[in-house]
Amino acid sequence: MRYILKNKKGFTLIELLIVLAITSIVIGAINLFFISNYKTFFRADNQITVQDEIQNAMNIFIDKARGSQGINSIKGKDNSCILEDDKKNEVKHIEFENGTKDLVFEFKEYPELDKSQYKTLYFGNSPLTQNINIKSFEIEPISNSYKDCKGIRVIINGEKIGRDKYNVTIEDEVYFRNYPK
Repeated sequence: MRYILKNKKGFTLIELLIVLAITSIVIGAINLFFISNYKTFFRADNQITVQDEIQNAMNIFIDKARGSQGINSIKGKDNSCILEDDKKNEVKHIEFENGTKDLVFEFKEYPELDKSQYKTLYFGNSPLTQNINIKSFEIEPISNSYKDCKGIRVIINGEKIGRDKYNVTIEDEVYFRNYPK
C-alpha cells in the first residue's frame, strides 16, 4: 500500500490555485479586450448609420433643389418670411420654383415617434429620415438674398435617437441648374 501511494504523483492545492489565478487574469484581459472592441464597433456602426441617413436626406434635397429655377418662398424657424434675407438661417419651410410644379421641403415634428422634440425633413408628406432626429436645418444664400441667389449652402445637423447620442453635421452647396439668366 505504501508503494502505491509514494509513486502517485499529482498537483498540490497551491499549484492548482496559482494556475487558476493566472488563467483567470489572462481570460479577464482577453474578455476586456473583446468587450471594448464590441462597444467600439457598435458605437462606430451607430455613427455611420446617422451619417448615412443624414447624407441620404441631403442628397435627396440637393437633387431636387439642383433642378429648380430658384427659391420661391422660404420661412425661418419662427415662421417668418426670409426671402429678402442674405444670411444663414434655420429654415422651417422652403419652396423651390420648378416651372410646372413647386418643390416643397418642410422641417417639422416627426409624429411617428410619438415625441414632439424629434424633427425630420419632409419632402411633401414623406420623411427623409427614419429614427434620426434632425436638430437643425440651415440654409445660406451663396450670393445676394434668397430671392436672387443662384445657389445655396445647406447645413443639416442630426443625431441618433436612442440611449446614446451620435451627432453628425453635413454641409453642402447646390447651384440651381435652371436659374433664369
